[in-house]
Amino acid sequence: MATGGQKLAKHLRSIPTLGEEQLWQALRHLDDPRFRRQKALGPYVLDFYAPRYQLCVEVDGPYHEVERDRVRDAWLLERGVFTLRFKAEDLNVEAILAEVARTCAWLRPRFRLKPDPKNESKSTRGEFGA
Repeated sequence: MATGGQKLAKHLRSIPTLGEEQLWQALRHLDDPRFRRQKALGPYVLDFYAPRYQLCVEVDGPYHEVERDRVRDAWLLERGVFTLRFKAEDLNVEAILAEVARTCAWLRPRFRLKPDPKNESKSTRGEFGA
């Protein structure tokens, strides 16, 4: 059964702002990081969320409350989620993608993927014949 946050997230996905839609069209085609749109997390709905990096990307419209955003960002950070905020009126998709790439390189994945056994060397011995 969907929670209130999940229902709100689904509703928000159906009515994106122009800035959110433009950014989503770019983010959704990235191989890494993979983003989810309008992701419910605790009492909040995140515009875009990359779970592998625990990265939230927000597009702030003209009516955002700065203090409320600070409280929200602190709540997310306490749970290991880093937030990047961009103003909708200054939306530059290329610059945002570059900032996302820099931030992901800094954050690195928050968990290690299991190595693919097909790609592992058959030998466990090192180059130096250990």
